[in-house]
Amino acid sequence: MGGLMARAEKLAERLCHCVILLCQGKTLSVRVLTQLFGISPRTARRDLARMGCIMEPASPGCWRLSAPLRRAFIHR
Repeated sequence: MGGLMARAEKLAERLCHCVILLCQGKTLSVRVLTQLFGISPRTARRDLARMGCIMEPASPGCWRLSAPLRRAFIHR
């Protein structure tokens, strides 16, 4: 049970950190996540997929906070 909780906590920490970066106007990519968190590309793709409902493409392979959320969090 401890291993499962540790994995869940790591995931939660990564996703929270990513949301903070997105709210700061940063873009995310598989490369950024693998370098930032020391995770595999597959894990990075899964993390990006989990955040898909709050992001939109910024450029090929890069994602940013969706426009409605950018207006709510960045342009205040």
